[in-house]
Amino acid sequence: MLYSTVYSHAELGDLTIASDGEAIVGLWIEGQKYFAGKVAGNLERQDDLPVFAQAHAWLDRYFAGDPLPVATLPLKPEGTPFQQRVWKLLADIPYGELRTYSPRRSRARTAARPRRAPSARRTGATPSPSSCPATAWSVRTAA
Repeated sequence: MLYSTVYSHAELGDLTIASDGEAIVGLWIEGQKYFAGKVAGNLERQDDLPVFAQAHAWLDRYFAGDPLPVATLPLKPEGTPFQQRVWKLLADIPYGELRTYSPRRSRARTAARPRRAPSARRTGATPSPSSCPATAWSVRTAA
């Protein structure tokens, strides 16, 4: 069983967080393409899980400008080895910094799939809150 909760942010809107009850398995911005990916029909709303309280507190600190390391969250993203590498690169973007895709492209590429990093991101199964807000934060601060 997978559970969900919603984190509301004044500028981004609603973020849906999914968990297996122990760890975060996904995070999506409401209305994004591929919202909830393959688990959309399997999410049961359960706002009182400890993992969701931890995620809400982490996001509160992140958006207040006092982020905790991503490693403080129990994360369990599911994806191909390539998607795992791309998500790791996204999670490594420091708070508030804008990073382009090009420098990371070569680190994420594999011989068999040289141009798949954008598709790894598009799956919507954002593995950590950092990769979603970091991207959103970069867009907000760059505008």
